[in-house]
Amino acid sequence: MKKYYLQLSGLLLFSLIILISCQKDIKVTEVNDPSGEGAPSRNTANRSNLDNTCRLLAYDWSAGGSGIWQFHYNEKGLADQWTIDYGYGTIEETMHYDASDRLVSADEIYFGSNYVYQLYYSDKLLTRLTRTSLDIPDDVLDFQYSYNSKGENIRQDDDNSDTHVVMDYDEMGNCTRTDIYFGSDLYYSDNYTFEEPIRNPLLNVPGIEIGFLSYGGTYVSNKRWFTTNRTLIYDNGVPFLINDYDPSRTNPVTGNHNFPSTLNYFDRVSGASLDILFDYDNCEGQSGQQNRSLHANRNRHANRSNQQIHPALFLGSLKSIKEQIEQRKMGH
Repeated sequence: MKKYYLQLSGLLLFSLIILISCQKDIKVTEVNDPSGEGAPSRNTANRSNLDNTCRLLAYDWSAGGSGIWQFHYNEKGLADQWTIDYGYGTIEETMHYDASDRLVSADEIYFGSNYVYQLYYSDKLLTRLTRTSLDIPDDVLDFQYSYNSKGENIRQDDDNSDTHVVMDYDEMGNCTRTDIYFGSDLYYSDNYTFEEPIRNPLLNVPGIEIGFLSYGGTYVSNKRWFTTNRTLIYDNGVPFLINDYDPSRTNPVTGNHNFPSTLNYFDRVSGASLDILFDYDNCEGQSGQQNRSLHANRNRHANRSNQQIHPALFLGSLKSIKEQIEQRKMGH
């Protein structure tokens, strides 16, 4: 199957799913609560001690097309800056919180263009997310969030663009599949397994409840880090396999707290081996050699300019994602 290479161009799409049968869906009514008096989020416990707790500083998946993620934390220990570096350009987020330490807005520099996110809640649950452009007034996203009886985010719907993201979970609460629909047509399906007890480092980014700058960004709240990934795109209902990580060749290295230091995957479609490196703060047994490896990889990554690499994930606005999927179809 012929591979089609795309230049990465923007906003991270990182999506995950498994179906839970016979679950009752809950449609949550939006509540704009600027007072910040809603219920505390999962990251607000022991807030005064957050500056001394184990937390994720960076992870590097540049070889797989997802770039290098880096986090900075404010005096409360909440993530206030999130940078995704692709080597030829960056996405930079500056996060803002309410009195209850809930993320309520973010200023985004998206490859030089300026955007603003607004997040709305009903108690602990995010119910609506908007993204507006300061440069292009018509470039607007407006997603409504729906949940099942367990409080898991199972749908994200932008009715203005007729775009729908559907997610399902395993019994542990790990999202193992995300499907993206344009209208009623399935375009994209991202599938994950969680066979190893590897803790998800993104749980240790205080303040970030959901991957708000992605569609289907429930990966932030997964209990485990994924063991395998299988991604498909659809052409009039016909699936085409984009990547397929071989579970027998997945090699995790974990340190204290069972957080991953390095993860190596082998993609059966491209025949390539991919490494993901992690960097932590205040985590015993998670520093030293790992930090040096990640920093060295950052330097190599920074020297690349406009390089054509195979992205494991689709990036861009909704229109861009649809265009990239269409390009992938043409490449098969």
